[in-house]
Amino acid sequence: MQVATPLHAFLRMTSGIFLELNSRQCLAKRPTTVNFRASWERMRAGRVRILWLVLGALLLVSALPIGLYHRQVLQLSQDKLIDNERVQQTDLTRSLTQEIQFFAANMTQQLVNEVQILALMNVIDNVEDPVAEPKGHACIGELRGQQ
Repeated sequence: MQVATPLHAFLRMTSGIFLELNSRQCLAKRPTTVNFRASWERMRAGRVRILWLVLGALLLVSALPIGLYHRQVLQLSQDKLIDNERVQQTDLTRSLTQEIQFFAANMTQQLVNEVQILALMNVIDNVEDPVAEPKGHACIGELRGQQ
């Protein structure tokens, strides 16, 4: 007579379950004819659609910020170019103004010098005198020749 211990009872109970499961799995594994090519095409088409959706979503998520950043950078660059152009135009205008002022000052100084030379030669004192007229023309001709 065997004494039934809890361990023996557990082993008897579990071995029966495993045997039953194994026999059910064996019965479930009947040879079936499955068209693997059709299954592969269905699975592949589903994967491709999912992959395209994931790829499209990733592109949108990554391209949208890049596009917005690109637009913002272009706007900033255009604003900076406009500012630089205005600064250059202002500098050019100031430079031309200064050059014109130097030219006018130079011309004024030349005229003052010529008047002083004519005053030293006593040509200015009496311009309408017929004796001084040839001397005045000669002096003016000399001044023009120096330029």
